Amino acid sequence: DLLRDQNGGEVNGLRFFPARSGRPTGGTELRDLVEVNLDMRDGGGLAEHVVLGEGCICLRALHLPSGAFHELDRVSLDVIVVHPSFGALMAAAMDAHR
Repeated sequence: DLLRDQNGGEVNGLRFFPARSGRPTGGTELRDLVEVNLDMRDGGGLAEHVVLGEGCICLRALHLPSGAFHELDRVSLDVIVVHPSFGALMAAAMDAHR
């Protein structure tokens, strides 16, 4: 609910993409989720993921076949960590970006 209400956001290098284009509350304008994923898929390697956000060293994404949430290396796109839920992904992301 928080991300939907805020429509994305960015703090301490942690960015979650908005569901629709625009400016998150109190933030700078971010490209929307669809736009970001179309751009990222152009380079290949992300066909099974929907990228929800990014940090300094990783992308945070939903793995479509399994429903798990992955942290992916920004360069190689290798899976770094698998989280069982969106809440677990968010908790790890916030911990990494304190």
